[in-house]
Amino acid sequence: MAVRKLALLVLLSLSALAVSASQLYTWTDENGVVHYSDKPVRGASQQVQPQSANVVPRLNDGVLPSSASQGIKPQGFKLAIRTPNNQQTIRDNLGRVSVAGGAVPQEVPQGFTFRLRMDGQVVSEPTAEPVFELINVNRGEHKLRLELLDPLGKVIASSPTTTIYLHRSTQASGGR
Repeated sequence: MAVRKLALLVLLSLSALAVSASQLYTWTDENGVVHYSDKPVRGASQQVQPQSANVVPRLNDGVLPSSASQGIKPQGFKLAIRTPNNQQTIRDNLGRVSVAGGAVPQEVPQGFTFRLRMDGQVVSEPTAEPVFELINVNRGEHKLRLELLDPLGKVIASSPTTTIYLHRSTQASGGR
């Protein structure tokens, strides 16, 4: 009789464990991003994960807000700063630096914007054209980088760093 009760207890424990397991689907999209969902999706592989009393999985349907979900197809953009040239020395006593960049492909979807960083800090508001005028830049070495932002403000491309050297005369030198 004790053996029957033990066998029944083991059988009930195993069935309870099977009921507590949940379905988990994983897949990798064309950008190499791994997604997880509790709903089947085309191309997803099914995995069985036991539920833990201490862990509550946070699952979604695999759809995150992105430029792709807004009807904009992501493309591989390449950015470049065209002027000033890398390693260029600029002589301007007012500290003016004109920066012009570009993207390949040149046609950037509507809602995408450009932003400029200097020495790691954002120095411009997002703009539709990659043209920037900086004023009163301190003399010395500066590193410039152009960024392309999607409509949600996420950086989707950035240019290689362009290093410039700004020379300004000081009042101590009499403006020479």
